[in-house]
Amino acid sequence: RDQQQHRQHHHGDHLLSLPPASSRCTQSAAGRKRPTAVREHYGRVVHAIHLERQGLVLTATVKHPTSPMNAVDALLHHEFGELFRLLKREREARVIVLTGEGKAFSAGGDFGWFPALRDTAALDELRRDAKQMIWDLLDVEVPIVCGLNGAAAGLGASIALLCDVIVMSERAVIIDPHVNVGLVAGDGGAAVWPLLLGPLAAKRHLLLGEPLSAAEALRLGVASEVCAPEEV
Repeated sequence: RDQQQHRQHHHGDHLLSLPPASSRCTQSAAGRKRPTAVREHYGRVVHAIHLERQGLVLTATVKHPTSPMNAVDALLHHEFGELFRLLKREREARVIVLTGEGKAFSAGGDFGWFPALRDTAALDELRRDAKQMIWDLLDVEVPIVCGLNGAAAGLGASIALLCDVIVMSERAVIIDPHVNVGLVAGDGGAAVWPLLLGPLAAKRHLLLGEPLSAAEALRLGVASEVCAPEEV
């Protein structure tokens, strides 16, 4: 892993790094530090993912400006990639919380975006970006806790399953529905589902597009905790 990190090209180092914690935090009347928005310091990760730092906790919340279900389109796909590329260089936080706002963490791909991917050059570029996104996520050294406020589908499912700890709303599900549109599991799903569930259980979910409920995820050890939606 260390050798792999040395081989990674840190392209885009011109983006601003986070300033010292003392310059980012404001004091409340009671003397406690209030959460401070830090997304401007993460360069281009500003439109669909909101970043907030409170003490040693850095929270990234998926809040797509035009999709209440946080569907993955060109914007969100790009910003997920930017997020993990920068988080792997995070040195101040002791934990990163990744969650979503609304009814879903990320409810799969935006079908309105798919026609643009008929262009083979665009699709090839997307494939390279997606591959790098997964490698960067795996290279984040700070533990990532995924708070699944709702459904995680497709890329959202792979990102959630690749986090270090998953806490799920009792209403949340994890699903890879690629098979429903005639595709094999992508975005790292073909690797991470068998790793966490075992080969046979993973085949059931990936070949049938069957959702993994919060209760089943807890039983299998995929989720560390299941709670009420308002507690995620």
